[in-house]
Amino acid sequence: MTRRRDAGSRDPELEMEKAMDMRHDQVTWSKSTRCASGGCIEVATTGRDHLVRDSKLLSGSPILTFGAESWRDFLAAVAADEFVES
Repeated sequence: MTRRRDAGSRDPELEMEKAMDMRHDQVTWSKSTRCASGGCIEVATTGRDHLVRDSKLLSGSPILTFGAESWRDFLAAVAADEFVES
């Protein structure tokens, strides 16, 4: 059975998605100065999260969100050259 919704009721998932989009639009994105090709990633920091997106896609890019511990692990993996281009 499908639940019927009032026209004025809000979808909590949609509201959260809109809030996340607004939050991501309000951050300052940075790209490495070593990025000559334009095919790089951009990084932004919110109060507690680190966000990563594809610089070619900008606002259309999926955004990866890292908490503090995950961000440290990610940076350590990058520094250790654990990501190999195939």
